Amino acid sequence: MDANGPIVKHNVPQTPQTPTPHKKKHAKHHGGKHHRKSRSGKKKTGFLCCRGKKRRKSRKGHGKSKSTAHKQPRSKVVKPLPPVVNEQLGDVVLVKNLERSKSFPIQQLPGAPQSPNKVTPSKASKETDKDDKLQKSKSKTKLDEKSDNNKDIKDEKKDDKKEGKKEEKKDEKKDDDGNTEEKKQKWLGLAKRFVDEDANIAANDFEQVVSYIPPSVTKHQFVKNMHKNRFADVICLDHSKVHLSDSSYIHASYLELDTQKRAILTQLPLPHTSADFWQMIIEQRVKCVLLLLTDSEYDSLGGDFVFPRNQDFLNFEERSIRVGEFKRVEIMDGWVLKVVSVSNGDYKSFLHIHHYNAWPHNNIPGNGSPKFVKQIWQLQSVLRKYSPSTPTVYMSLSGCGRAGTFALFETAHLSLHSEQATLDLVKCLEMVRNGRIHACQNLTQFSFVYTLLAEHILDNGFCKLAIPKKPNDEKDKEKDKENEDEINVQMILRQLVINKC
Repeated sequence: MDANGPIVKHNVPQTPQTPTPHKKKHAKHHGGKHHRKSRSGKKKTGFLCCRGKKRRKSRKGHGKSKSTAHKQPRSKVVKPLPPVVNEQLGDVVLVKNLERSKSFPIQQLPGAPQSPNKVTPSKASKETDKDDKLQKSKSKTKLDEKSDNNKDIKDEKKDDKKEGKKEEKKDEKKDDDGNTEEKKQKWLGLAKRFVDEDANIAANDFEQVVSYIPPSVTKHQFVKNMHKNRFADVICLDHSKVHLSDSSYIHASYLELDTQKRAILTQLPLPHTSADFWQMIIEQRVKCVLLLLTDSEYDSLGGDFVFPRNQDFLNFEERSIRVGEFKRVEIMDGWVLKVVSVSNGDYKSFLHIHHYNAWPHNNIPGNGSPKFVKQIWQLQSVLRKYSPSTPTVYMSLSGCGRAGTFALFETAHLSLHSEQATLDLVKCLEMVRNGRIHACQNLTQFSFVYTLLAEHILDNGFCKLAIPKKPNDEKDKEKDKENEDEINVQMILRQLVINKC
């Protein structure tokens, strides 16, 4: 407002400005739009703006050729990773380090062209070199004579050492031949026992040991903890019972298979004793468990309460133990390998569970057929690879029938390969029952151990030596003889199996 009155602003029409040719190009370049004003209020001209962009682009592409449109990445030096530590389960290596390839110095081949840096000697220098060579050759001859004398002395010493080593090797071979001949005679005697059709080995031996009870044994802990036993008539002896750190009871027994090898025989845990089982696994540092149960027994008797399912976990809160299954591999029909982790606080370990489900309760696998006999041998050869420093766990429904039979088979096999090769299943079963009183419960299981040992002895060539050959055999029948030997082994194995319990 003013004293004279309000100030009136008249709308004066402005003449439109005609854009310059540079502005037209600039508007087309930016999609028909002009630049906004800057904070300072000054308008950037199109020429300077585009020029600035060109300068920025030129800075980015500085030092590159015009042909390269994209930016190339710079090569970075990658540091080599440290070597992986060998992960083992006993003697079974899971991850093995690969040896790095060694780099050898490059040697120049004979007759190859020399490098251009070498200068060829002139004629004048060749003449001077001849005199030097003559003097050097004279000195070399003297040194060569001395070295030849030394070589002759060294060669004589080497010849004497070689002769001494040859004599030692001959003596060792003689000793080995003597030992092998003694072993062959012992194994031949065992093979003849199997070949004799009239001998009923298994039945006669089992009568001697069927009622064996180890002397001065007690069962106090077994009676006090009846709620932790699966069967009331399968006794866990006090002297061989596995002790836990908190003095709690578990139905498991130690067994001395050999002076260097130890095993644990145990029942399938109950749902309320599963935590005790895993506590035993942790304290005894077990790396291998042999589970002898059929699939129907595993499902109906609560195997999922003890072992986790495929890629699953089990938590035992009363002992703060966590068990998880990471991998499952089917080795063959009836044989599954499970890789399981066990953790308790800061402690964590891995172990293998070999679940063999082709062995029914109170019976033998495949009625003792040669196929299943070889399958048990394959299983036993895998279990032998685990270190003897930690015990192997044999588990069946009661921990006596199938687990005890496998323990008897293991002790008998170790006795065959001892210093004095003997086959006395009566003594072997007494040793097993000193730790697990009800091991190998019937005659069928006892006779199955005989078939396993017979397959091991006769299939190694002793069947040909034990069975007398027929006279006047023709050369064309050699192949038929080999087939006859295989048939004889199978017939002997079937005769040794006694299916009547």
